[in-house]
Amino acid sequence: MLRQTTCACQCSEGIGWAEVITVGQVEAFENAISAEKGFDYKVIRESGANETRLVPVTFLKPDSEETRAQLGYDLYSDPVRRAAMDEAARMVRPTATARVVLNQYEETTRIGFLLFMPVFDGPIEARRLKGFIFSPFDAQYFLGTAMEHSVHRQMGARLFDGPPESANLLAQNAPAFSSGVTIAEQVARLDGLSTAELAAEYERLHGNAPRLRHPTWLRKRIAHRLQEDAYGGLSGPAIKPIALLKVHQVYQVAKQHNVPIIGQGGITTADDAIEFMIAG
Repeated sequence: MLRQTTCACQCSEGIGWAEVITVGQVEAFENAISAEKGFDYKVIRESGANETRLVPVTFLKPDSEETRAQLGYDLYSDPVRRAAMDEAARMVRPTATARVVLNQYEETTRIGFLLFMPVFDGPIEARRLKGFIFSPFDAQYFLGTAMEHSVHRQMGARLFDGPPESANLLAQNAPAFSSGVTIAEQVARLDGLSTAELAAEYERLHGNAPRLRHPTWLRKRIAHRLQEDAYGGLSGPAIKPIALLKVHQVYQVAKQHNVPIIGQGGITTADDAIEFMIAG
């Protein structure tokens, strides 16, 4: 059974369960879920979908008008989501989709991606794909939350799905100010600076005078610092959904051998710790 505490993740839109069924099981599945939830649950597919496998959204939290509108949507009928689920099932690991529209049935669209974690029934040699735990991510909210936890909040950032082209843009965070000069251009300009100018730039970036005044050494250190300040990774709350899925994945194997596991990544409250215990 999939459960979640009332504390929503700071980056994901929530957590859900989508069960794998066949076309012949749709009516019985709809009746069973309708009886369980107390309202008319219907499976909704994308037009033109003809796969015999369906993966309808069965459970999605936190409960809201928007998430209730997603119940019954056949995730497998969308080619982008289907590709990620097939990859997740084949590789037996969490897999993210490419760029998707999260709210298909609303006027104002939100761009993002989904993270799928496959769940299997039975022993490894005869396992059956039961369904997927998934988390939808609003790309703009994901990036905004990540920047809030960055030491470089004043910097701008753009999130792309693939090459940095406008068609692949998922989200962007405007800088506090803009010089109009890219990091590559700043690095290229170092070739035209004198040793004294390089030393002054080094001191401005590092907060202390350089121990050497060799121009090549200074250019390398300055270039490294410029790129270090511009590029980075994610940690803490930003990786919590992935950490939860990995804990659950390891637990599926560890429980068969009665091996305890320790999970971490994004635990900042008691509710976070409880979620990890629920995951395994």
